[in-house]
Amino acid sequence: MVIREGETRIRHYQLTLRTLQAALGVGVVVLLLPILLAAAYGATQQPAQDAAQLAQANELLVQEVTDIRKEMRRLEASVISLSAKDERYRVLANLDPLDDEVKLAGVGGPGTRTLQTSKLWQLDQDLAALTYGTSAELEALTRRANLLASSWNEASSALETQNDLWERTPSILPVKGHISSRFTYRRMHPILNVHRPHLGIDISARRGTPVMAAAKGTVRFAGDTRGDYGWMVDIDHGNGVVTRYAHLERGSIRVRRGQTVDRWDKIAEVGTTGLTTSPHVHYEVIVGGRARNPEHYVIGDVLRF
Repeated sequence: MVIREGETRIRHYQLTLRTLQAALGVGVVVLLLPILLAAAYGATQQPAQDAAQLAQANELLVQEVTDIRKEMRRLEASVISLSAKDERYRVLANLDPLDDEVKLAGVGGPGTRTLQTSKLWQLDQDLAALTYGTSAELEALTRRANLLASSWNEASSALETQNDLWERTPSILPVKGHISSRFTYRRMHPILNVHRPHLGIDISARRGTPVMAAAKGTVRFAGDTRGDYGWMVDIDHGNGVVTRYAHLERGSIRVRRGQTVDRWDKIAEVGTTGLTTSPHVHYEVIVGGRARNPEHYVIGDVLRF
C-alpha cells in the first residue's frame, strides 16, 4: 500500500515472488555491469602495459650491459699494463716470461657453452648476443687477472728468496782501513819467518775501529780462540758460507753465539790479540769448507766505506 502525503487515497500494489526476483536480478546486473566492463577493459590493456614495461626493461638492460663493457675496456687496459710490469718483475726474479698463448688464458673443448645454447637466444637474439659476448669477455678478463696474480706471487716469492740470498752474501769489507796482506797459498809469515798459506786478507786500522758484519747471518763462534787468531767471531750466512773476523780487541765482541746479525752491524773492534804485529783484522770467507779470496766478495769501491 502506498499513501502519498496530503492525500487520503490509498494505492495498492501487489508484487509476486517471481516479479521480485526478476527485479533483483536486473538490479544486480545494473550494478555489476560497470565492474565487468572495467575488468574487460583492463584485461585488454594489461598485455600492452606489460609489453611496454618489458621494452623499457630491455632498454635499461642494454644500457647497463653497454656501461659494463666500457668499464671492462678500462680494466683490460689496466691488465695489459700490469702484464708488462709482470714481465719486468719476472726478469728481476730470474724467471722465464709467460708465453703469449698462456697470457690469453683461453678455454674451449667439449661442453663449452655457446651463444646458441643460451636460453635468452630463443627469446631475443640481439640481447642474447650482447650479454653472451659481455659474459665471455668478462670471464676471459677474470682468467687473465688470476693468471697475472699467480705470476706476481711466483715472482714475489722468487724475489724474496733472491733478496734473502743477497742479504746473506758477503759483499763489503768489514773494516774501514787498508789491505796490508792479501789472500795467497804461500806467504812469508812476518813473525814465524816461514812460508805459510794466508787464507784471508789483513785489513789494517787503528785499534778500536768498528768491525762490521759483512752480511746477514747467525753467529757461530764469538770469543777467545786461545791461539793464533786471538779473539774471533765466525758468522754462518747459510748455503755453506761462513765469514771469519780475527785478532779482535780483547773484550770488544758485542755478539754471542746463536745471535742473528745484519750486514753493517757492529760485532767487535780492531785489536792485536793472537799472533800479530800491529792492529788489524784478519778477514776470511769460507764457502763449502774451503777458503775463498774475500776480495772477490766485495761489490765495488762504494762499499769500501
